[in-house]
Amino acid sequence: MKEDRSIPVKAMVSKTDSASFSDEVEQQLAQIWENIFNIHSIGVRDNFFDIGGYSLLAVRLFAEIERTFGKNLPLSVLLEAPTIREN
Repeated sequence: MKEDRSIPVKAMVSKTDSASFSDEVEQQLAQIWENIFNIHSIGVRDNFFDIGGYSLLAVRLFAEIERTFGKNLPLSVLLEAPTIREN
């Protein structure tokens, strides 16, 4: 059975502005998330799974994090800390 992706993800994303980022790393992570989800205005407290994240997006996200930061993190990190702020 296919997952229904007709719910507009943009409605679930916070309207947090970039001033809420505590440092450049959070801002870079938000940009990565925006590219992965193809949406704008990702907030530091937006939950990866609540905004439509699933396993293949998680793999893409972690590949981009490794490319950007040189850090190879296990996917379990996302289960333990599913927001930018928690990472």
